[in-house]
Parts: sequence; structure tokens; C-alpha cells
Amino acid sequence: MSTPKKKIVWIEDDTDIINDVVRPLERGGYLIERFYTVKEALDNIEKLRACDLILLDLIIPPGTDERFGHYPGMHLLRTFRNDFHLQQPVIVLSVVADAEVFQDLKDLNAEIENKPILPSKLKRLVEQVLGV
Repeated sequence: MSTPKKKIVWIEDDTDIINDVVRPLERGGYLIERFYTVKEALDNIEKLRACDLILLDLIIPPGTDERFGHYPGMHLLRTFRNDFHLQQPVIVLSVVADAEVFQDLKDLNAEIENKPILPSKLKRLVEQVLGV
């Protein structure tokens, strides 16, 4: 019997980053679902519920909701945890280097990694977080 493929949701507006970094994950058998805005992620909450891991950028387009402020990804993560009770592991990939933001992310039980990230490093991190 084959091992079921792990499902990853990646919420990132920079398609070049996703396309370049995701290849080793896909070759490794991971199924990657891509969303590019806060609205798109919220409209697909059932896919998020069904995934094994969420990769998230902090600075993504909010869609039509401007209340998300400077870091829509942070608001989205809070919404996932507090409103939808999603407990999947989350890896935040971002250029943001604010200690207060990092602490908020840790409080929300998220791993933090700076961008840019090498594809091989991301693959190792994903495997570590998923325990594979």
C-alpha cells in the first residue's frame, strides 16, 4: 500500500517564488494547492482544513477587505486559528524582520523562515515540520 501524498496549501502572491521553490516539493510527491490572496484562501477554507501544512506569506493582497493592515497574512493566520480552529502546522515565509511580529507568529504556533529561501532548505523544513 502506498503512502498518501501530503497536501500543502501555499498562500503567496509572488508566483515566481512559488514556481521556483515548489518544484522539489512536487517532485518529492507533495501536492501543492496555491492561493494568491486573503480572499482566495478564505473562500477555500475546506481545502485548508484538509491540508497537512500551510505555507504563508505575511504580505499578500487582502482582496476586497482592507482591515487586514500591513500584514494580511498575520490576520489570516489569526483567523485560521481563532475563527476556524485550524491546527495544521504553518510555516511563515517572509521578508519581514520585526521582533514583535515574530513573537506574534510564535504565539500562533507558526514556524518562521526568512525569504528568499532555497528550494532544498524549504523541502528540509517541510519534512521536519511534517515529521517525514
